[in-house]
Amino acid sequence: MCNTPALEVSFATREVAALKGSIRFLEIAAFLLAVGVATISGSGVQGSKSARADAVFVDGSDSECEQWRVELDLLLTSLSITSIAEEGWVYRNGQETAERFREASGVVTKSKVAHNDTPGNHYSHDWNADIRVDPGQTNILSNINHPNNSDWVASAADFVPADSIEMEWETGITPGEITGDGASPILPRWVLPNLGDRIWTDGHWVFDCGHAKKVGGHYETIDVGGNPVNVLVGYTNYFRTEIHPARALASMRSQAATLPGTGTTPVPVTATDLYIHGRGGFMVQQLVCGLDIILDSNRSDCGSELAPIDQLFDFDVCLPPKPADSATLASRVTVGPGDSGKGADPVVAQVTPAGEACTLPADEYGNVFDHGAMHRVTVDLRNTGIQPTDIYARRIVSGWVYPEAQPLPHLSLALNLLDLHEDLEFDPFDAEMTFWWMGVDRAPVDEWHRLVNWEIPTYDDAGWACFGHDNMLEDMDDDGYCGNGELKFSGPEWDFYLRHAQPFTVHTSGFEQDCLDRYFGSKEFEISTYIVCYGANFFFELTNDHGNNDPIALMDASVGGSGIDIQTLLGDIVLGVPGKFDFHFTLAEIPLSNEDTADLAVAKNCTWAGEVALVGQPATCTLTVSNAGPGLPRNVVITDSMSSVPASTAPTVGTAHFRVGNDSTTYPCGPSSSTGFSCNIGTVPVGGVVTITVQVTPRAAGLLTNAASVATSSTDSNAANNSSSAAIQVYLPVTIDIQPGSSVNSVNTSKKGLVPVAILTTSEFNAAALSVATACFGDAEAPLQRNCTDAQGGPRLTDVDRDRDLDLLFHYEVLLTGIDFGDTRACMIGTFANGTGFYGCDVIRTVK
Repeated sequence: MCNTPALEVSFATREVAALKGSIRFLEIAAFLLAVGVATISGSGVQGSKSARADAVFVDGSDSECEQWRVELDLLLTSLSITSIAEEGWVYRNGQETAERFREASGVVTKSKVAHNDTPGNHYSHDWNADIRVDPGQTNILSNINHPNNSDWVASAADFVPADSIEMEWETGITPGEITGDGASPILPRWVLPNLGDRIWTDGHWVFDCGHAKKVGGHYETIDVGGNPVNVLVGYTNYFRTEIHPARALASMRSQAATLPGTGTTPVPVTATDLYIHGRGGFMVQQLVCGLDIILDSNRSDCGSELAPIDQLFDFDVCLPPKPADSATLASRVTVGPGDSGKGADPVVAQVTPAGEACTLPADEYGNVFDHGAMHRVTVDLRNTGIQPTDIYARRIVSGWVYPEAQPLPHLSLALNLLDLHEDLEFDPFDAEMTFWWMGVDRAPVDEWHRLVNWEIPTYDDAGWACFGHDNMLEDMDDDGYCGNGELKFSGPEWDFYLRHAQPFTVHTSGFEQDCLDRYFGSKEFEISTYIVCYGANFFFELTNDHGNNDPIALMDASVGGSGIDIQTLLGDIVLGVPGKFDFHFTLAEIPLSNEDTADLAVAKNCTWAGEVALVGQPATCTLTVSNAGPGLPRNVVITDSMSSVPASTAPTVGTAHFRVGNDSTTYPCGPSSSTGFSCNIGTVPVGGVVTITVQVTPRAAGLLTNAASVATSSTDSNAANNSSSAAIQVYLPVTIDIQPGSSVNSVNTSKKGLVPVAILTTSEFNAAALSVATACFGDAEAPLQRNCTDAQGGPRLTDVDRDRDLDLLFHYEVLLTGIDFGDTRACMIGTFANGTGFYGCDVIRTVK
C-alpha cells in the first residue's frame, strides 16, 4: 500500500452549513485534495463480520474500517483536527480468528519500495509486491482489488473480477541510514521479489482502510462563498484486502544454476529464496495498539507485536519444462543469509503432479513451466523453539539434470553511469535519492542492490555561470539548468548464466526523499507533522507528490530474448526511462571454463541364463555409462556393434532400453539390427550412471563380439575409457541321454563303474558329422569336478535310441564325475574339432 496519510473529510449537514460563505474552504479543500490526503465522503454501510459462504470474493464493504475514519472540522479561518481515528488497517476477520493469517501465491506484477509510507505507523518504508493470484485463490481478494483501480464507481455491478493482492513488508532500512543495507533489515534485499517471479507469501490478512473506494451515492451542489461545490454523498466505502505485513516469503525465479548431478554445468532452474521472520514493523503494532501509535509514539505499553512462526508452512515450486523424458529431477537446499539455526531444512517432494498454476499458458513475463511435475516444499517449524524474532532462511534450487542443446552464455552486467534528466525538484534545487534500487532478475545471488552503496561522487563542472559541485545520490542534480546529471558507479556487477531465448530484465524502484523521511525510525512523530510537511513543501512540489516522497519512474527494461543473438548486444548498453534518466552499463561475456567438459566411460557385460551361452537362447548385454565430471555432457550417444564368427550367422538383436541411475522407468533406444544399435541417451549425471540393456540371440555357435563406444558433443577429457567390448563364446546345444535305454537315468554314487552318456542325433544336429575334440561330463553344479576322459578310449558311433541314425556314445567313471548323492542333473560340455563348443544336460536319479 502506498501509504499516503488517509485523512478523510466527512461533511455532516451541520458542518456543510458552517462552511458556506467561508473564503478559506476552497483553499483548504484544494490543498487537501492536491496532496492526496482528503476525500469528501458520506457514511459507509457496515456488513457482516465474515464473508458469505457463497461469495467468490470478499465483500469489500464488510469491514471494521468505517469506525476508524478520520474526521476533520474545517473552520472559517483555520484547520483544526477534532478527532483522529486509525489510519490504515484492520484484520479481515478480527485479530483472534483462525484467518488472521492467510497465504497467497501467484505471479509478481509489481515490485517496488513504497515511496510515501508514513512514520506514524512505519519504522521504515515497505517493499510492495502485487501478486496476480493462482487459480482458486479469489476468496482472499476483496471485490475491489486490482484491476478495480478507479476511485468511484456507480454500483458494485461495475466491478470487474479481481485478480491480485498486494503483499507489503517493511524493509527495515530507515531513511536515516544513508548507505548500507540497514542495521537490522526486516526484509533483506536478497529475498526481494522481481517482476515476473512466482511468489508465495503468508502473513496478516487485512483490509486497507486508508484507500477506500466509493461505490454509489450522488452529488449535491452546495454554495461555498458564492461558488457552487459538488459534494458526493450517500455512497458506500469499499476496502481492498492485503497481506500486510507478511511473515513468510518465497521468491521463485526462472534462472540458470548448477544442481546436484550437473557438476559445473548450469541448467534452467527455479531458484527459490525463502525467508520467514515474525517481525513486520510498526504496522503490526498499530493493528494491536490502534491510534496511539500515531498520537503517542512513545507509549511504553505497546511494544512490538510479533507474528508466531513456529508453524507448518508449505508451498509449490513450478519447474522449468522437462527437456527430455529421461531427465531426472534434482534440488539443492542451502542455508540463507542471517539464518538463526533453528529448524531443519525444508522437505522437497521430488515427485508431485503439477498443480493448475504450473500449467497456465505463457504469461507476459515468458513464464512457462512443466505441466507434469512440480516440487512441494514443506517447512515444519513446529516444536523447534523458533521465536518470532528468529530468522529462517533457505535457498532452494530445483530443476532437471539435463543440459541445454548449447552451453548457456555466462554474462556480467556492470553499472557505470547515471545520466539524470529529472530530479523531481524545481531548479536549482537538488534531489535526495539514496533509496534508489536496481535489480536484475536472472542474477542467482543478490538480484537487488541499493545504488547508493556503489556511487562514485562525480564532480559536476557546470560552467562559468553556475556553481560546480559533487553529484551523489544524497545531493543529485539533473542535467537541466546548471547541472549535468551525471553520476559514476563502481557497480554493482551482476554475474549470471542466461537461458537460451530468455531475456534478462533490469528493474529500478525508488523515491526522492522529502520532509516525512526524517522522522522514520525515531518514533518522534506527531499528527501535526502531516500538516508541517505537506504545507512546507507545497510550492516547491506543486506538480509532484506534495510534501511526500516523489516516486522515481520505474524502469522495466529487457535485454535479449527469443531470436536475438546475445553476442550482438555485448559492450556498452543504455537503459532508462525517456525524459527521466538513463543508465549506462557494460554487458560482457565471461569465457566458459569447464562448464561443457565431462569424462565419460563405458563398461560392457553380457550374461545368460545357464552355464554357457547357447545358440537360440537370448543373452542379456548391459552397458554402463558413467560420468566423472566435472560437467554435464550434451548429446551423449552409445554405439553398440555386433560381429560374429562365422560372419554369415549374425545374431538377432532386440530393442535396447536405457534407464538413468536407479530410476525404474526405462526408455527405448530405437531400432536395432543384426550388427547392433545406436542409443541417444542425452546425458549422464555427474557421478551417476546410465544403464542400457539389450537381448542378443545367437544364431550359430562360435565367437560373438559385442563392442560399445560412447560419444558426446561436449569436450570429453579422457577418450581412453570411451569404449569397451565383451566376447561371448556361443555353444551349440546338444541333446544328451544318460544311461541310454533306461527311463530313470540312475547313477550309483557309491560304487565304481561306468555311466554311459550319448550325444543324440536330432533333426537339427547330426552327431556323426562332427569330430569331438573334448568332452567333459559330470555334476551340473560343479563344472570343475567333471570327468573329461572317456573310459573306453573315445566315443563310438552307435544308434542308442534305435531311430536308425547314429549317435555318439561316451563312458565315464562315475566316481570321477563329481556327481554326489542328491544331485538331480548332469551335463556334458566340449568342443568339436572345428573349434565350436557344444553343451547339453539331462536329469539323473542318484542312488547308493
